[in-house]
Amino acid sequence: MLTLNKLLLATAVATNMLCLALQAHAEIASTAGVSVSAGGGLYSADSDRYLDHDKHYNVGLGYRFNESWEAELNYLKSSQDGDGDGWGGDADLDNYRLDGLYYFSNGAFQPYVSAGVGDHGYDYEVGGEDRDEQINLGLGAKYFFTPGFFMRADARAFDARGGVVDTAATLSLGYLFGQSPKAEPVVDGDDDMDGVANSVDQCLDSAPGAVVDSTGCDVPPEPIVMSLNVEFELSSSKIKHDYSSEIAELGALLQEHPDAEVTLVGHTDDSGAAAFNQTLSEQRAQAVADYLTENYGVDASRMDASGVGESDPIVPNDSSENRKKNRRVVVTVDTSS
Repeated sequence: MLTLNKLLLATAVATNMLCLALQAHAEIASTAGVSVSAGGGLYSADSDRYLDHDKHYNVGLGYRFNESWEAELNYLKSSQDGDGDGWGGDADLDNYRLDGLYYFSNGAFQPYVSAGVGDHGYDYEVGGEDRDEQINLGLGAKYFFTPGFFMRADARAFDARGGVVDTAATLSLGYLFGQSPKAEPVVDGDDDMDGVANSVDQCLDSAPGAVVDSTGCDVPPEPIVMSLNVEFELSSSKIKHDYSSEIAELGALLQEHPDAEVTLVGHTDDSGAAAFNQTLSEQRAQAVADYLTENYGVDASRMDASGVGESDPIVPNDSSENRKKNRRVVVTVDTSS
């Protein structure tokens, strides 16, 4: 007669082999729905019942709550021959039970554990009926050939009254209603390797390593704006040596950004005639532009030099120190172009 340990071991081995054989199959997600199943297998009564193991039939009706949980009503029927040592002879078994199943995965292959309660009755040929309430524990697996149609292997132990344990191994077919194929991922390329799929990429020719937005188009760099005040002596457009290091920094920036646009605006204090100051302011702006061209190779076409005379002081022209501050050229570099 089969023992519980042998039955569980055989089922575990069969389940592992089935898992290895089917693991490469496509995923089929199982969600809420009603399931029906029918099958049969081998039933082994406890030795205290003096019955030989024999075939059985099982039908089930379940409800799948979600990917992990299912409740199931089952009816099992078996007719068993007496082993010749008992008093009751042959017996018919009827088993009604309510089981709860927990699934470990939600693909095509779905192993589970199960536990339940029910009513367990033997009707002996001689000696009347033996009926008990029972609990059961089981393990098994389902394999879905389609989103609804599945094959199922199940091993189960029934404890009727402390120490009297029957076992059953069942193979069945079933159907889970209300299912649909798991959506296949959309295969989409990324021809320019910018991390944005072709289907949404609006700029398919991005340069390697370019910074792009969600549409795959280049993100313009943030502009670098540098302002530099160069002060002058009274009525002079000659650049003071004090500002050579600052202009050197400006020249390096322009060499680093050969497309940057440069704006130079000259200013004066209010000493002298307004017309003279206008011309002087323009000369001061041009002096800085020439210095950048001669010393740092900045193309003159990149620079816009102009003057505003005495019209835009930064401080009142009420002291020599303030007038000195107003005699200046303001340089602005915009690298956003």
